[in-house]
Amino acid sequence: EKDRFHKEMEASGEIGAMKLEIHRMEVRLSQLKKVQERMMSDLEHCISRRDSIIGAAEAREIRFRTGGKQVAKIHIR
Repeated sequence: EKDRFHKEMEASGEIGAMKLEIHRMEVRLSQLKKVQERMMSDLEHCISRRDSIIGAAEAREIRFRTGGKQVAKIHIR
């Protein structure tokens, strides 16, 4: 009777520890997903910024080459 009681207590302790560990893993997963979302947002912002910088540089180059005259440029992709 005593041995069975001790074994049940040990088993419930292990289950409790496993549940606690699972909870910690879930919290960590949630944190990592938030960090991933933030990094994706930052990456999208950087790409957008790069595109605007490239566009401004191309416009400057066209103005410099044409001496300030308006010239239409068609890009075929």
